[in-house]
Amino acid sequence: KQMPLWESKVFPGTTREWSIYIPAQYRPEKPACVMVFQDGHAYVDPNGQFRATVVMDNLISKGKVVRGWLGVSIQPVTRELAKQFGIEEDKGALVGDVSEDSPAEKAGIQRGDVIVEYDGKEVTDPSSLRNSVAATPPGKEVLLRILRDGKTRAIHVTIAELPAEMEKLHGKFDNPLKGVVVKGLTPEVKKNLGIPKRIHGVVVTDIEEDSPAADILMENDVILEVNRKRINTVKDYETVVSRIKSGSDILLLVFRNGSSIYITLSGG
Repeated sequence: KQMPLWESKVFPGTTREWSIYIPAQYRPEKPACVMVFQDGHAYVDPNGQFRATVVMDNLISKGKVVRGWLGVSIQPVTRELAKQFGIEEDKGALVGDVSEDSPAEKAGIQRGDVIVEYDGKEVTDPSSLRNSVAATPPGKEVLLRILRDGKTRAIHVTIAELPAEMEKLHGKFDNPLKGVVVKGLTPEVKKNLGIPKRIHGVVVTDIEEDSPAADILMENDVILEVNRKRINTVKDYETVVSRIKSGSDILLLVFRNGSSIYITLSGG
């Protein structure tokens, strides 16, 4: 609920907009948590970057954050790509790949399609599409408008829940693995990276420049073990790494370039 402008008593002439969010599960007869936002447009927008209201409803009703999943790899439409694909404007999200058995594949979305509208809202770039999909409740049918071979087409797709193994974990740890971003090692990822089926773990997707692991770990490394503890899922990785204290050394078993190697990360 958007509240009236509030004027500061400490700083005369300074005004603030503020909002109160009441969860969808609220019942007047029972006490409930509320969130208060000051100048928090990005937080209360269900299609914004943070989607705090969606997160709160999910935590209350399901006990976890639920994200919608379409199953496409997308990239921006540059002027050069727009020219090659015969598109008048450099807007939308260009589909570079479609995940197997995903909602996108079932709906008939193809590599080379440009998604320009999602559930009635214009798709200006990949980020806007990702945010909209993530905020969509699994099971909801949405209408997409795409450009294919110079023609606009309408496609209905039923959004699914983002599989747990596809969740990305950003390395917000206070230890040498700080700044390392990983995601689950799905069959599709194995196929794309040429990783044998026998390999299980999490794959490194990004490493921040100031991370202690920078120049030691590499993108597409598969972390098999952390401190001799087997890693099969992102949850395994989070559980083990979150318990490692600041200043502690870390021993990793990593699959890289077709073989497994041990790597040490210094905490000092």
